[in-house]
Amino acid sequence: MEEKASQKVLKMQENKSILITGSLDQQWSSYLSTRNLQVDVIPFIDIEYISDSPSVQQINETIGGQQIAVFTSSNAIHGVQKILKTKPTGWKIYCVGKVSEQLARSFWGDQVLSVNVNNSAELANMVAKQERSDFPVLFFCGDKRKDALPNLLTEAGFQLTEWIVYKNIATPEIVQKAYDAILFFSPSAVYSYYSKNQFPPNAQLWAIGATTAAALKEFTQQNIYTPLEQSKEQMIKEVAESI
Repeated sequence: MEEKASQKVLKMQENKSILITGSLDQQWSSYLSTRNLQVDVIPFIDIEYISDSPSVQQINETIGGQQIAVFTSSNAIHGVQKILKTKPTGWKIYCVGKVSEQLARSFWGDQVLSVNVNNSAELANMVAKQERSDFPVLFFCGDKRKDALPNLLTEAGFQLTEWIVYKNIATPEIVQKAYDAILFFSPSAVYSYYSKNQFPPNAQLWAIGATTAAALKEFTQQNIYTPLEQSKEQMIKEVAESI
């Protein structure tokens, strides 16, 4: 009896802890629990989609004819879908990452081009290579977007109109636990976390993609891990296998 009790205590001591800095579905929470991983979910940002009438009206009035629509996040896709009154049949749609591409395809079907790019700079170079510069570009983004895409496309001669369709609102918290792994899904979450915390020196730091990894590298020289596929599900699987 005493042997079983000591084994149980030892097993509990060996359990690893993970901090998820975004939302987590119950399915994946259960998946991590079955791997004897202790999981805390603390979203360090809130997403607020625009709802003010002038912006919504202007965006709907802008849409029409042959246009290139570019998205660098799933949040931007959700933001546009919420405010469109009609389906933009003349769009050619480019996205960063397979997850955003699949989400856009669920709304707009074959208008979404299949491209294998992992960050906004790669997307801009892809558009510049494949499209004529006399096609107008609509860039849908958040208020904390990076400069790479609009700068590169403007330099390539494209007429670009930028529409902010959501806001990133930082919700930082002080973290007391030294986690074994911390998962980040956006640069905004990195900045929010670091505004009140340091990174545990022995923690695995995971980034959903290259842009989030670059944000982490601004604050630490620790190794940054990224999943083979730019998706939350793939990252969770790889963390569970490696930690």
